[in-house]
Amino acid sequence: VMFLQMMVPHQGQGVRLVRMARGRPVRPEVATLAAAIETTQLSEIQIMAARLRAWKRPQNAPAHGHAAHGGIPETTDVELKALARAPAGRFEHEFLNLLIAHQDDAVQLARMETSGGQDPWTRRLAVNVDRSRSAQITRMLALLGPTPTSTGSA
Repeated sequence: VMFLQMMVPHQGQGVRLVRMARGRPVRPEVATLAAAIETTQLSEIQIMAARLRAWKRPQNAPAHGHAAHGGIPETTDVELKALARAPAGRFEHEFLNLLIAHQDDAVQLARMETSGGQDPWTRRLAVNVDRSRSAQITRMLALLGPTPTSTGSA
């Protein structure tokens, strides 16, 4: 229950984030990736919400309901507003960096579930989330390009 209640709002934030790429100056492969992430996360939200309903549990935990578990990682409204104000020439770079951080939060939540979760169905979902988001992160890092290397190495 905890994993699903943390992931539903997290996925919703992810949908808000990827929708920001619509109509913005991003390469076609970035737009395609954003659209694919949106489709995946909307589907997962429906699946997780249905599971919570079947268990007769609320879709969202009460405020601070998961504080003992480290709280729900989130992409803040401040971060989303800053991204919305990013100049056209910086938007894609800032978008990818923020989305990488967001998807890494999902990976961390999924790994918490796979290491200690009790429900087999939920653990399988967490494994899928981990694999999916990790692959997305790898793809986004490639889209950002090579990282600078140190000079002077022998």
